[in-house]
Amino acid sequence: MAKVIAKRVSNYELFYDLVFVLAISRLTSTLHHVADNPSAVVVFIVNSLLALSIWMQQTFYLNKFGERDRLDIYINIPAMYIVGNFAQIIGKIAYSVTDVLHYNGLLIVAYLLIVLQYYLRGRKVGMHEDIKTNILSLSLSALAFAVLTAIYILTPALHSNSYFFILWILPTFIPWVLARNFDHHLINFPHLVERCQLITIITYGEAVLAIIRSYPMSSQALLGFLIFVGLSFMFISYISQTYLNINHHQVTRANALVLAHLVLITGLNIFTVSAELWADSHHREWGMVLFVIGLVMYYASLMLLTVYNDASLRLHKYHYLAYVVISILGLSLVVLFNSSRLIAVLFFVAMAYAYNRIGYIHRVTVRRKLAKKLAAHKK
Repeated sequence: MAKVIAKRVSNYELFYDLVFVLAISRLTSTLHHVADNPSAVVVFIVNSLLALSIWMQQTFYLNKFGERDRLDIYINIPAMYIVGNFAQIIGKIAYSVTDVLHYNGLLIVAYLLIVLQYYLRGRKVGMHEDIKTNILSLSLSALAFAVLTAIYILTPALHSNSYFFILWILPTFIPWVLARNFDHHLINFPHLVERCQLITIITYGEAVLAIIRSYPMSSQALLGFLIFVGLSFMFISYISQTYLNINHHQVTRANALVLAHLVLITGLNIFTVSAELWADSHHREWGMVLFVIGLVMYYASLMLLTVYNDASLRLHKYHYLAYVVISILGLSLVVLFNSSRLIAVLFFVAMAYAYNRIGYIHRVTVRRKLAKKLAAHKK
């Protein structure tokens, strides 16, 4: 089978990503209220899925049909403006009726702009079945958001109920329900992997800034440096998995790739907030809870991504067992020694390093075996 030729990520896609720097910053600010208002967790999860769903749907369009022409460029510009203003509202915990109208109006417009891109592209290249399915699924999502908004506005009893917003997650899954009708042969897998890497790196940027801000060198230099080292090992594990281990030239639906990154980015944002709360002695308990949740989500997502590994780098049962043992042992020790932050952070660094080391040893072992086979074949 011929290898899939990688589609180059354009500068316009990188430009579009800039507004998600703001979105991710606003997402993490939402969780800062969790100690005083536990419903902040619900608001954070809903906002995370909605913001990332906009990014993912736009990425799928550009991945399959984007041509970097005037159609894409001139629709991306208003799309950025809409998403940027949508992100401005994310940081709130309590929403007024005006906020909800503003928030959902921008959300619906963001979806409809992607629909418009599919429609105009279909006019130029022909109404491919995949284009029709995307127009249908995204239009249904926009309609569902409009219906939920109407229900909320017309039902005063819901105005003080933050948990009603959980329902906003449902419309984002409409494209997933219709996933079987999409033509997965149109997906340029290496381009999609690179786009996911870029949005993850943006998320890492927010984590780095949060650690530097929360642990100044004047008072908590050692603690901040160690957390930064642990975060660096997490980043190395991610890049190793998505750059070194994955077979970039495969034809696949990529559902697991997208799902894994939705969970991974959310988990990384939770980890970011946990590091900030951990720096505050008054919120250390919540910091620990979020720390464990964030790391579990992050490393579970990395495990899910292994389904795309190159055949020679597929993991065996004992690899997964080793990862599970390290995660359980590491997180248990972190929780057990939470009263001493320095010791707890040292266990976190050791866990992040061990996780990365397993992957490194596996790659080295595979390379040595391949080298021996090649040498034997030459003889």
